[in-house]
Amino acid sequence: MKRFLFTLALVGALALFALPAFADQEGDNQGVNVATGSLRLGGLLQTGFTFYVGNEVAGEGELGAQAMDRPVDYLFWMSRVRLLAAGEVLDDRVSYLMQFEFGRDTQRGSATIDDVLLDAKIGFHYIPYTAIYVGRFTPNFTFFAPRNSGKLMFIDYPLMNQNGSIFDSRRQTGLEFAVETTYLDANLGVFNGHLYSPPMAAPGATVPVGNLGWGDQNNGKDIYINLIGKPPVEGLKIFAGLFYGTPLDGFEVDSSNALIEHNATVELIDAGAFYMAPFGLTVGGELLYAMYNYDQALPDGSGDDRAADTFAYQFTSMSYYIMGGFNFGPLFEVPVELLVRYDFLDPNTENDNNNVPGSEDDALNDITVGVNYYIKAHHAMLYLNYIHHGESYDILVVDPADADDTQTGISNDEIKLQAQVAF
Repeated sequence: MKRFLFTLALVGALALFALPAFADQEGDNQGVNVATGSLRLGGLLQTGFTFYVGNEVAGEGELGAQAMDRPVDYLFWMSRVRLLAAGEVLDDRVSYLMQFEFGRDTQRGSATIDDVLLDAKIGFHYIPYTAIYVGRFTPNFTFFAPRNSGKLMFIDYPLMNQNGSIFDSRRQTGLEFAVETTYLDANLGVFNGHLYSPPMAAPGATVPVGNLGWGDQNNGKDIYINLIGKPPVEGLKIFAGLFYGTPLDGFEVDSSNALIEHNATVELIDAGAFYMAPFGLTVGGELLYAMYNYDQALPDGSGDDRAADTFAYQFTSMSYYIMGGFNFGPLFEVPVELLVRYDFLDPNTENDNNNVPGSEDDALNDITVGVNYYIKAHHAMLYLNYIHHGESYDILVVDPADADDTQTGISNDEIKLQAQVAF
């Protein structure tokens, strides 16, 4: 009840601020009158429908992983309901941005959300070509994680950026330097820490590792650097970055009851390129490689080592995608865009073809075909996606009368339709 009342009061207050802007129909882009500085309001509403072409989900049967019948063949969902406020308070020298999310559907029929507040950052713009941001926001790492959710081109993020994957769009609290020049942009940041979801955990550790909230577990911080090259070709960007995290593995208590922290380390290496031509062509691809390392010694103070097999405390993940499309609007004035994307994710590259725990083939691959209809650019549009989900692992069929009766992956293709309004 308290959460509902807080949300209602927040929406009401912002609505009152916005009244002067709506008084003049010609003032859509004039902002909102405030006591100091400027205020601009924005929002994003996405709602849709999924029809499950494949009627299976992965479940657990008496004999192990088993393909189960999906209980729901089709459903409606709300994807995002967001409100944004941004502006400046001192002659373009001090800026701010706040973004609130009032609901998010997992597109599986259940709404979940951790915090009403998504972004809250202050920007200082006193150094030429450089902005300094403090607060809570998404690091500018990978192409789609920090991208406006109304400009994803497809309904779903790539596999590397989906929730619980290698690097999702989860917000972090910290400090960032953003440099912007004609041919090169750069970001350097330090944060309390990301929430990592590796596919397996070293003995004595937990999954996920990293921060569950706004604070920090320990003295370890995450740092990252990202470079974006902008050659003299309109619409072309080439980028590469490194993200280094030190999530808590565990605390050891010594004889004097002092806490000695044992940190895992996570290194993410990202590279890619995108060409979004002014005449409507889009071509892009990206590769993200993650390395997870735990201490060989157990963090319980016993002095014992973890399992002798290296893969018990060191493993890697890898994901990439390639995509292309064409928007018929710029050349032919037809508000339709056709897109296709191939996604690949191997949660644990170390365990393939090795006799270690979790050594089954676990790679995933998606092929997504999309059609976008632009009623008014991305501000009012419709998405239609067909997603073919592919899995490398073997799984028991629905009726495993014979333990050898298996199939590769599950039948779980989807057709999704989404309507969007962004303002």
